Amino acid sequence: MALVSMLLSLAHVVFPGVLLAKSAKPVPLRSPLPIGAPQLRYGSLQHLTFTAKSGLHAKFVSPLDGSPSMLEATEVSIATGRGAGIELRVNGVLVSNRHLGERSVFSKTGTTIYHYYGVPLHPGPNDLTAIPLGAAGLRGDIVHELVYGPGAPESIIVQPEGRPVADGHTPITLRIFALDRWHHPAAPGSRVVVTIRSGDVRILDRSRRRRPRRRLPGQALTPRAPASPNNGSKRYEGTIGQEGNAYIHLLPGIVPGRVSVAVRVASIDELAEFYLAPMLRHAFVNGIAQLGAGSVPGTVDGSAIADNGGSRRQRLGIYASGTVGRDSLLTFAYESQNRLAPLSSLGPYTQDPNERPYLTYGDSSSLYSPLLSADHLYMRLDRGLSSLLWGRYDATIGSSEVGAFHQLLSGARADLALGRTGSVRLRGFTAKNQEAFVSMTVPAAGLATLQRNLNPNIVVGSDYLQLIALDRQTGAVLSETPLIRNVDYTIDYATGVLRFINIPLPYDANFDPQEISISYQYSGPGVNSQSTGGDISIAMGRRRNTKLSLGYVNDATGTQNFGLSSQSLLHTWRNGSWSISHATSAGAVPTAVSLAVLGSTGSAFAFSAHIHGRNDTLDLSSAATSAGYQDPFGGVSTPGLSTYRLSATHHLGEHSSLLLAYSGAASRTATSPNSFSDALFEWIDSPLKKLSFLVGIDRHQQHVGIAAPNVGPSSAPTTVLPAALTQTQAQVGLTYRPTKRLTAMFQQYLTLAGSDVGSTQPTQTQIELDYAIASKTRIFARMLRSSQPSATIGNAATGSAYGVPSTRSYQFGFLQSLSPTTTISQSYNIMQVGNAMNLYSESGVQQRFRFGKHWIGNAFLQNAGAVSSTLGGFSVYGTQLGYTDGRRFRSSFSLQNRTGLGGGATFALALAGRVTSTISAVGTLQRAFSANAMEIQDRLSIARRSLSNDRFITLVNYTRTNATGLTDGINDVISSEELWRVSERDQLAGRYAYKLSGDSFFAAHTSMFAVRYSHRFHGAFDLAGSAREFLVPAVPGADSTTLAAELGYSIGDSARVAVGYTFIGASDPTMTAAPTRRGLYITMTTLVNRIFGWGKE
Repeated sequence: MALVSMLLSLAHVVFPGVLLAKSAKPVPLRSPLPIGAPQLRYGSLQHLTFTAKSGLHAKFVSPLDGSPSMLEATEVSIATGRGAGIELRVNGVLVSNRHLGERSVFSKTGTTIYHYYGVPLHPGPNDLTAIPLGAAGLRGDIVHELVYGPGAPESIIVQPEGRPVADGHTPITLRIFALDRWHHPAAPGSRVVVTIRSGDVRILDRSRRRRPRRRLPGQALTPRAPASPNNGSKRYEGTIGQEGNAYIHLLPGIVPGRVSVAVRVASIDELAEFYLAPMLRHAFVNGIAQLGAGSVPGTVDGSAIADNGGSRRQRLGIYASGTVGRDSLLTFAYESQNRLAPLSSLGPYTQDPNERPYLTYGDSSSLYSPLLSADHLYMRLDRGLSSLLWGRYDATIGSSEVGAFHQLLSGARADLALGRTGSVRLRGFTAKNQEAFVSMTVPAAGLATLQRNLNPNIVVGSDYLQLIALDRQTGAVLSETPLIRNVDYTIDYATGVLRFINIPLPYDANFDPQEISISYQYSGPGVNSQSTGGDISIAMGRRRNTKLSLGYVNDATGTQNFGLSSQSLLHTWRNGSWSISHATSAGAVPTAVSLAVLGSTGSAFAFSAHIHGRNDTLDLSSAATSAGYQDPFGGVSTPGLSTYRLSATHHLGEHSSLLLAYSGAASRTATSPNSFSDALFEWIDSPLKKLSFLVGIDRHQQHVGIAAPNVGPSSAPTTVLPAALTQTQAQVGLTYRPTKRLTAMFQQYLTLAGSDVGSTQPTQTQIELDYAIASKTRIFARMLRSSQPSATIGNAATGSAYGVPSTRSYQFGFLQSLSPTTTISQSYNIMQVGNAMNLYSESGVQQRFRFGKHWIGNAFLQNAGAVSSTLGGFSVYGTQLGYTDGRRFRSSFSLQNRTGLGGGATFALALAGRVTSTISAVGTLQRAFSANAMEIQDRLSIARRSLSNDRFITLVNYTRTNATGLTDGINDVISSEELWRVSERDQLAGRYAYKLSGDSFFAAHTSMFAVRYSHRFHGAFDLAGSAREFLVPAVPGADSTTLAAELGYSIGDSARVAVGYTFIGASDPTMTAAPTRRGLYITMTTLVNRIFGWGKE
């Protein structure tokens, strides 16, 4: 304390003019200031008196002239002379002295600095004026400064920070930078949605502060971990932060290659790509090779499944990964006994946990294996940005504007980066699989899409679903939102049952109809396909801002084939971008039932341009498809439809703008050549901060080749055909925010001249109320009323109905975040067509929780209902819990129950780790029940091993499985394996297995006892003998014995050659294999840890 007092006394001596009322945050000064310590004044500065009588002047200290502000309210510092004051105005509006938070006076020079806090700014340029004030109302010269306020996002930049590497643990930070139309950081608060389209990356939980260096509770034990919307998933939702940035943390896998990320900020969409570089490491090789000939004894596992000696007769299993040469990475895997593809078994869920990709509803995790192939070999060679692959991969060709190819294939692929900077990319692939491709589009008719039956035996991971929003006037695609498996929907690959978790409603928030695009592959008798394609992309220009892409793909199924070629050219610059796309399709189109040839050829064309300046914005877009064009591998297309739009916006200051637009659409089919056009003029103004409105006039014209019938509103049509007419319509819109929580929106098209019957744009009124409660709950209600059902040009072109044309539609619901870990949602959609009314609803709540350092989990409830629907509703509720002690032990628990349509229940329990210092356990308990099926998969293993030596080792296993029925096919097996090293040269191994339960298929309680004794002589020779006894009660003549002996020779530490003789042979206890013959046999076994010097040193 004495030292502090001495320092304070010294401060008063050196700076006698300083008076501190309280500590303050230092203000960064960006202009030269007088040297010396200021005298600070705090408290109320609203009523000041000024004594200066001459020499009045003012100078802005901060911010700098022409600089942008990161927030909508900024800090302003202005310097003046002794005894003078400051009057600050923003765009002519006086800034109250309530914003004046500090006054600093330099006693030596008299310089006085006023610090204003929270000065409000409008988006874009703001004129700041400072007027020095003196005694008796004396005023000095006005000083001006230009400061930009943050505006709404106009463009975005997406790029990863640093060099992403596929090492499996180093997080990747993906930066999203939003810019306004003045090329400055956008205002914070805009909604951000990030979706991983392809690539071996996952999204990390945004709440985690440290890098994931250890497993979290429940992770990778069962096929799921405690659910979290942003933990290990493929989608992230958040907001833009300060300085226009949003940072997304990704966790890479171990497979290098392209990563495609779809980003949406407000209404701006961007598809970003970056490359996950290979992790160059020392070679690691691990494998086994076995070869046998003669009367090799047959073997069975604990479940009494025989391989008839296959693994000892001929087997090679190997995995290797490491650096070859100086900068290349080689990875390959080979297994002669099994294919490297995840295959679905029979039943409502896959039988083998190693092949079980998903268990039930609501998960955001999966069993994951990066080395997949439709056959026995996986091989990949990476060098820089180039790679060669044999195995399973996602093949993508083309652009989504006109036509794209997206399919899961297994075969050969080459991805080459040419040039010093990789400006030229060349990709090619070919694959021949016993799989068929299906593409279909279904309307999002509420609960009607709750469950759909697809083809059985779906290829795991081949499903690709999108939610499509269609323009209710034209039927053109407005947006495509990828749906995430086990977040938005769940699929049973074996039976082909598709169920939706988040129920898609028929209309979006703007009452535009929605559809669901479903594409997948399935295997079965007689199905096969050959897919071959490739593309080339060239980045041109000094900044590589011009990109040319050319692609072609052919898919042949049986005697039919489908071809798609695409070309695109894209150019971007600071003030905008333009793109041209073209695609041509030819051949048969795969559908859910058969292959139908819809025209021999077809083409599609799209052009878009966007140019923005400080006060003017120009947008141009055009798209057209011919009647024979199809895009089954890429999404939804409307054959024979063309659309166009040209709009120019001029900003009148900061609150007002003028819009002039001309748009239209046409269906150029032989049976229905219909078209319409709109000429629109709008004035948008925000006279108050809480109020904005628009007024406009629209000239709407329709031309039809076939006249539409005079349809009244009460006849409840499923499709309204357009009529030939001309309309003059007034447009009025109003947005009012009386409080920070309440927003009211009103918009109306009113027909002044012309008829509404058969119009794509009849008189209609749209109203929305949105109320935020405590910034965590949002209640909304929407209504759309039309004088007549709306016609759609696309309906006439294709003969299909894009949503039910209704005269009245209502939506209402709420979304509530009770805490950072709890969210409740509720939404309803009511449609009235004539005298019929349908009501769909969905609601849900999820609570995530954490107890201390060891427990994490969640509980959830979902409900969906319907009124006047052919299908009933459902409820799903459950909980998930995970535990870990950080190092030794971890476990997870999950329970879910489904009632109503598609009802059933699932239960899962898993554990792994050390129970004591010598005993370890690993196990899973998994059950799934439905109305007509039951699936059981229980496995538990307990091992004992001494810490001091390896003389005695025990392993106990228990398994319980079943077939697809409710009672039959149950199989309980308990087994024990013992290894006793009697001495340094003698070893005794034994095994006992017993089938605990029986059923109508195989009631016998079989058992097996096996023993093997080996003695190693001096040198490399050893002698071994084995005996095995099978007991099959109640089956005469089924008991059997096997007896064999062999002499072995060890070559080094990893190879062994043996010659033996089988004295007694027997069949396996399931009697599915022939008895082993008596006679001589020879086997050779080797462990593989090096390949031609590559591998273990």
